[in-house]
Amino acid sequence: GNADIRPEVADSIELTTDWRNGALALRGSLFHTKVKDLITYRLLSVSGIRRTYLYDNVNRARITGLESGFTWTIVPGIDWNTDLTLLHTRDEDTDEALEDRPRRSLASHLDADLGGGWNTRVGFEYTGTQTSAGVDLPSYTLWNASVTRRLNKTFSVRLGLENIGDVRLLEKSPAFGYAERGRTLSATLRAEI
Repeated sequence: GNADIRPEVADSIELTTDWRNGALALRGSLFHTKVKDLITYRLLSVSGIRRTYLYDNVNRARITGLESGFTWTIVPGIDWNTDLTLLHTRDEDTDEALEDRPRRSLASHLDADLGGGWNTRVGFEYTGTQTSAGVDLPSYTLWNASVTRRLNKTFSVRLGLENIGDVRLLEKSPAFGYAERGRTLSATLRAEI
């Protein structure tokens, strides 16, 4: 731990809009945040794949960005959702980009109601380039798919396949300080009470 860590204090301004016309819905937000004592972490040491971090403060930080997206009902029962985030971050003392914050991220998925209680989803999550411990990290994309069957008013069962391409971040760069779970098959029983 770090006994000298200070709480964050932030001032933000955000402008948000939503628009819908028939089958198309658009959304967008512009935001600007100034943070005093932004809580972050600093890499202390690396031993093989093990890393040791210490929580720390960035004296003055600035985060400016755009979030935008759409939902389009292509035909009744088939929806396409996409959301994009663009970030520009700065440590105002060093004039460097804040670490571990991707400059671009994009998520998109297609949902289909197949009738008879069956639904399916396929989509991807793109994480853009970022800097970590002074090293530029490459972008990566994860693909996911699922099928859901509503059994009755209370229960549904879902079968999902996450990270279909089995993306391993350490294979992309040894500087990644985290891992995405490898290809994973899951089954979920959900109760809505």
